[in-house]
Amino acid sequence: MLGKIANSMANIINTALSDWKSLLKLIGIIGGIILFVIIIALLLRPREHSFNQVENILKNAAIAYYEENNLLLPTEDNTPVRVDATHLIENKYMRPLTRLLPRNTCSAYVMVHYNENNHLYLPFLDCGEAFKTEMLIDAILKETVTHGDGLYEVNNEFIFRGEKINNYVLFADILWRVVKIDENRNIRLIAADILKDERGRDIVRVVWDDRYNIEEQANRGVNDYRISRIRHILNNDIIDNLNEHLNQLVYFQGCIGRRTRDNRTSDGSVECSLLDVPSKISVLSLNEYIFASLDPTCRSAEDFQCQNYNYLALFRDRWWTLTGDRATTHRVYGVSARGVINADRASDKAQVRPVILLNRFVLLQEGEGTRENPFSVR
Repeated sequence: MLGKIANSMANIINTALSDWKSLLKLIGIIGGIILFVIIIALLLRPREHSFNQVENILKNAAIAYYEENNLLLPTEDNTPVRVDATHLIENKYMRPLTRLLPRNTCSAYVMVHYNENNHLYLPFLDCGEAFKTEMLIDAILKETVTHGDGLYEVNNEFIFRGEKINNYVLFADILWRVVKIDENRNIRLIAADILKDERGRDIVRVVWDDRYNIEEQANRGVNDYRISRIRHILNNDIIDNLNEHLNQLVYFQGCIGRRTRDNRTSDGSVECSLLDVPSKISVLSLNEYIFASLDPTCRSAEDFQCQNYNYLALFRDRWWTLTGDRATTHRVYGVSARGVINADRASDKAQVRPVILLNRFVLLQEGEGTRENPFSVR
């Protein structure tokens, strides 16, 4: 009797175990099918790209398009050309925007400009409130002023004046400050900090010029920028810091006219009465330093108060300007660490604050223009 009961119980247990194993097997099969479907769905789903990635895709697509249609590219005498993303998509140069940015409704195009023997490709992406490509110049021009610190419109140029100004730009791994936007809408920059060498050390002070001066009968230098040591240093040594970015810079002519200490002109007419040959690097003219001050009594190189309300005075070492002293042949105007203008001997040493002209076509990467969060370009 007990044996029959035991056998019955064993049969019940074996049947239960058999059903359980079958159930587990079925669950495993179903789970595998579900996992397979999920993987396929993920593989087939459009991959979400970042906005900057899509801008790069647009740019590369336009480059490929114009490599095959180079007769459409602008030349020196042409206006810029534009190609829409729809045209690039229809001709298989890129995937549809709906595949690249499936969660956004976007339109896009690429502008191609001719600049200094180069073609610049500028991708513009508009995804409404989510994202919109912006140019650096538009970010700088967002706000102008008629009094106090800020950006002033002066004779078809926009010039920064005052002390507390958010005009910082990070370019070529160097921090700069915007001096002005010129009449051609190119962006004039001056180094905000002392330049570093390849080891991260401050670049040493340099002489403006140390040639033998006949009038002084000593090696006190000659204050003609065209033959100066500092011009050679700028165009042969310091320019190396910008080698990879030269296509984004514009040639300009430095204003190298000399002025007397008591000259009270700040409009550049004295300095710009003589121009250097075109170059992509220089230093600041004295009138630009004077005009940056909002102190109404700052008029000449004699005025100590030019350091007041002047963002260009905020530098931690003495630095050279472009301007020679007209009353002598060996003195050049420099600015002290306190912002005082001095007519120093050209053979003295001071820091170099390079000035460059960034072309108007550069795009904004990010930033607010503050020292902590400067505008950055791409």
